Amino acid sequence: MARDCFCGCGAQIPFGRRAAANAIGRQITADLIALREASDGTLPATVDRTDLERLCYEGDAVLPRVRARTHGEIDRDEIDRDTTQAFMSAARRMRAAITRPAALKSNAPAPAPPELIRATGEVVEIRETGMTINDDPRVRLRLRVFPPSGEPFEVERKLLVSRLSIPRRGDRVEVEYDRNAPDRFTFELTAPTPGLADELTRLTRLHQDGTLTEAEFQRAKAAVLGGEPGPGAIS
Repeated sequence: MARDCFCGCGAQIPFGRRAAANAIGRQITADLIALREASDGTLPATVDRTDLERLCYEGDAVLPRVRARTHGEIDRDEIDRDTTQAFMSAARRMRAAITRPAALKSNAPAPAPPELIRATGEVVEIRETGMTINDDPRVRLRLRVFPPSGEPFEVERKLLVSRLSIPRRGDRVEVEYDRNAPDRFTFELTAPTPGLADELTRLTRLHQDGTLTEAEFQRAKAAVLGGEPGPGAIS
């Protein structure tokens, strides 16, 4: 029985050795998402943030080989099994260390349920973090939110966005946030920029085939995204 490829490419992975790589890739992806979500918040005293960030980088290094094996591009012997298993074991321990304090506080009063509010918003700034999961970039996004009542306010967080619909400065969005913790928000583009993904794909191909230098590529990408090139800026 075939299953969807963990990387989201839409391929069906048949039962067999590639299916094992697919399962490993799905677990590593889940680990990376959980670890990066944890890194955005307050960590227990027993967890070192530097160790957590280093572990995320190690996972980023392992995942492309697992994806290549899942796609049948490399043989299973070309995957460093020791490194892959070491990351998965370390990720399991790290996730346990992060969640253990919460389990110890299970007798404490339950927190108030989130009070979700829908509002319109505008992208004020978006910056690259240099991290990706399955080629989707993890960015630092700052929004100006216009609540149904009260004054506008700004929120910011790091999150994963689709490489096919990267927001840019000035885009209008629909926002849903917790009244008691506004920085815990989700958003949807209300009017994605037409052709943006296609143009970014075209520029990437020109860069990869050597037509554009790195500097030319960065300038062109910044122009498409509506901002001046700068350190990490996508705005």
